[in-house]
Amino acid sequence: MGVTILVAYDEERGIGKDGGIPWRFSEDMANFKKLTTGQVCIMGRNTWESLPPKFRPLPDRVNFIISSQYIEDQDKFQSTFTESDDAPVYVTPELYTGIDLAKLYYPDKEIFIVGGQRIYEDALLSKHLTKIIASEVEGRHDCDVFFPQLSQMNWSGQEADTFDKFNILEFTRKH
Repeated sequence: MGVTILVAYDEERGIGKDGGIPWRFSEDMANFKKLTTGQVCIMGRNTWESLPPKFRPLPDRVNFIISSQYIEDQDKFQSTFTESDDAPVYVTPELYTGIDLAKLYYPDKEIFIVGGQRIYEDALLSKHLTKIIASEVEGRHDCDVFFPQLSQMNWSGQEADTFDKFNILEFTRKH
């Protein structure tokens, strides 16, 4: 199974503001849920903490959190969620360890990298990354974290779906 970045960004490639997402589209949330349910989601600590508590861990998914802080302070980590049998949670200090463990423990599941900025930057350097699914949101939302520019030499993209306030683009790695 492959490794896919799943991201929503605005016209300036902004992905978040003040620790949250500055837009909400039910169609985009439904697409996120459809793609990731039953799969592995890897995210950074800030993304994890930005999830509403009732969605920590993401239900019916394997959750990997990239955080050296949580490894050093297990009590702080444990206080961020309620354990769930249908949503195992792992913490690793770096993205590549998380990807390797997800591939080892869950070889039949798709791996989705779901944020934030630093995790996306690291993922773009990974040889395992094969696809990017991006919801391109209309407008500028005064974001303070951003998705990196993609190299046209390395990625080719096409529109996959169109909605009222955003379009979904799929990028594949060029060989």
